[in-house]
Amino acid sequence: MNRHFVSIKVDREERPEIDEIYMTALQLITGSGGWPMTMFLLPDLRPFYGGTYYPPEDRYGRPGFPRVLERIAEMCANDRQKVEENATQICSSLNPSDELLKGPHQFGGEILENAFRQYSSCV
Repeated sequence: MNRHFVSIKVDREERPEIDEIYMTALQLITGSGGWPMTMFLLPDLRPFYGGTYYPPEDRYGRPGFPRVLERIAEMCANDRQKVEENATQICSSLNPSDELLKGPHQFGGEILENAFRQYSSCV
């Protein structure tokens, strides 16, 4: 995952407003929701693809998580227009007042310092 993606875990208990936005996006994408939820976002936080449980390897007629990661990375590299179209279509169906989806975000000092402190305490 680290080669192509930045992984962020959102605790739905602590940040239900974020979970609600991306769960709604997941329901638009797949027709249903559930956890664990995996959502792929553009750098501006717009979702373009997602799913629920991905097994560690291909089984039960479902692609394994490594295969999903490969395909998403391929799509981002080779068909960026399709990725942008997906994000635009999904976001146009979401609540336009959702602050997270309103445009570019700058992560400044306090947020980054707090994230670094939390990460450092885990390592």
